[in-house]
Amino acid sequence: MTSSRHDRSNTMRKPTLSVIMANYNHGCYIAEALDAILSQTVLPAEVIVIDDGSTDHSVAVIEGFVRKYGIVTLLQNDVNRGATFSNARGLEVASGDYVYFASADDRILPGFFERCMDLLSQYRQAGLCHSEIRTFDGTEYRFHLSRQPRYFSVDELTAECSRRGYSTASGANSIIRRDALLRSGGVVSQTGPLWDVFAAITVGVRHGLCYIPEPLVCVRTVATSYSGSAKRQGRVLRRILNEILVLLETPAYQDVGEWIRKTGVWPVLFPSMVYLLLKDRRRWRYLSPGLVRRALWRGVRDMVGRIAPLGVKRLTIAICNTCRKLVLALG
Repeated sequence: MTSSRHDRSNTMRKPTLSVIMANYNHGCYIAEALDAILSQTVLPAEVIVIDDGSTDHSVAVIEGFVRKYGIVTLLQNDVNRGATFSNARGLEVASGDYVYFASADDRILPGFFERCMDLLSQYRQAGLCHSEIRTFDGTEYRFHLSRQPRYFSVDELTAECSRRGYSTASGANSIIRRDALLRSGGVVSQTGPLWDVFAAITVGVRHGLCYIPEPLVCVRTVATSYSGSAKRQGRVLRRILNEILVLLETPAYQDVGEWIRKTGVWPVLFPSMVYLLLKDRRRWRYLSPGLVRRALWRGVRDMVGRIAPLGVKRLTIAICNTCRKLVLALG
């Protein structure tokens, strides 16, 4: 009887959330990011900020939040070690049932924590919950997976991704179940700045995910951002792709590799990856007409993003959003 009551208590207990924020020289943005977190209708149990050897006034700003809010903790790296190391350090000490990896230069929007945690409380089997994304210039990236908030089982997610050919979850817009993330390898350093996309795919493949069809995070898309700079460096992308391919050949990620082969969905997508896959016969199984088409289209989109005026960029994204909405309508 006692054991039954204990199990029922655990089931009814509201899950807790830890926020992990890696910071390096974002003193001009981090107060805005922390204010957005600490003004949510549902507060996290803890906010762990890892300063990665900043040389600006970041630490002074963070210490002000530590003094004002009991749930904010500051950890400092002895030297600059990179965002991946800092996020991994935060994950090691986090205690929440779920974790959110906040960016020090982004901002979550009102209701993000409440709506995600409500959905995750209903679907405890889900590995994560994610929303759509808005940028600081007002552009919205809409995925149109469904018209209403819902849970996608592993089979439903596989079918949807096979149809669409892209991944919709990342660290920026996802609250992830901590035990599922840890069992999936946590912060996999080999995948560099795309570790969060790789982690979201891996957790989703194994547990399914919840989705909210509304932008609830606002991201800063600048060339100097951690992921933004890597996406513009072909050598870095090629190295990351090779690291991912090596991981997919290990027993720990063979199921993820099979899912990627089946759906054609990759954490990283760029034109020359087609050549990298072609030149190694063992990797031909990942090639498909859809992958080639999407890789080439991604190259065109990135080029437009680098050289085109803001109006053209917005038009390109609007076309993508409309196409995705049509896929949902026709489904």
